[in-house]
Amino acid sequence: MIRIVIPGRPVPKQRPRVAVRWRGWRMVEAHAYTPRETREYEEQVRLAALAAGARPLEGDVALEVHVYVRGRHGDWDNTGKVISDALNGVAYRDDRQVVDGRVIIHRVRRAEDERVEVTIRRATLDAAPALDASGPAV
Repeated sequence: MIRIVIPGRPVPKQRPRVAVRWRGWRMVEAHAYTPRETREYEEQVRLAALAAGARPLEGDVALEVHVYVRGRHGDWDNTGKVISDALNGVAYRDDRQVVDGRVIIHRVRRAEDERVEVTIRRATLDAAPALDASGPAV
């Protein structure tokens, strides 16, 4: 099991941006890039994981993310996505290994209490009942 604390206000994953170069009225080049704020926060997460002694786990992984934030915050899924992406190659080889993921938002009163706490462990899922055309098993 790996436990990581990332101090400070979390930065939710932002959508990729597209830069376009024009020559007159003709587009000559376009490329997508990750916004600077997202890249910097992902690096902060990676460094915190390495400082906590993280090494890539093999097999299925469970990821639990507790977000402690004051006031308005980004969508819970974008916060989970930035953490999951940042831990690629650090806590697991690829985020496709995450088969059990959870993001919980906690409200705090003071800005100095803002942080993200992450727990990564090997997944221990029992076989889930299969769905058929009639719906979930009861």
